[in-house]
Amino acid sequence: MKKNLLSTLIFSLLWMGISSAHALMIKTDPAIINPIKIGDTFKLNVDVEGVTDLGEFRFNFIYEPDVVTVTDIVFSNFLESTGRTISFETKNEEAPGILSFFASTIKGAAPGPGGNGTLLTITFQIKSLNNDFLNIEDAHLINTKGAELSASLPVGSEIIPALGNIDGKGAVTLSDAILGLRILAGIDTGTQTIMLKADVNNDNKIGIEEVVYILQYIAALR
Repeated sequence: MKKNLLSTLIFSLLWMGISSAHALMIKTDPAIINPIKIGDTFKLNVDVEGVTDLGEFRFNFIYEPDVVTVTDIVFSNFLESTGRTISFETKNEEAPGILSFFASTIKGAAPGPGGNGTLLTITFQIKSLNNDFLNIEDAHLINTKGAELSASLPVGSEIIPALGNIDGKGAVTLSDAILGLRILAGIDTGTQTIMLKADVNNDNKIGIEEVVYILQYIAALR
């Protein structure tokens, strides 16, 4: 009895692992962007994972226009990768900070693509050094027979400015200033993460300039 129960448990765990490995997902990549200065550019992919027979996709993309501006959008050839032909492909700015995307292939004998792939790539330029979330909303993945595929929607990407963020935890806080002072004093920081991208004066180290910057930032003087 115990042997049968153990076998059932092992099978269930293996099945859960296989199922999660092949779960249908649409997501942005990379998950974290650490800009150093205004004017920096970065590329963000919108990827699909675990898809089967994809024939069409549409979704909205949300961002803060005061933080970033879109400089380029490129659709990939993933939808066409099995020999199908794109019949419709659009990108529209519905409102400041809201982009809508739609792409579809014509009906035919060839199946749609499966597995993992990039749907499109968006290039952004940093306008201000503030935190922001880049999110996908109202996403629909349709197979070549017109049936909607159910996809999980993870949290999108996050912009976390690097300057002053010594501990790499996302927000510039008093903890960063304390960590900077510990480094200045030569106190062992143990296994604490130290982000050299937090360097504010391009000397490739954490020093008094970073501590002053952090304190000014906290006091809203920057």
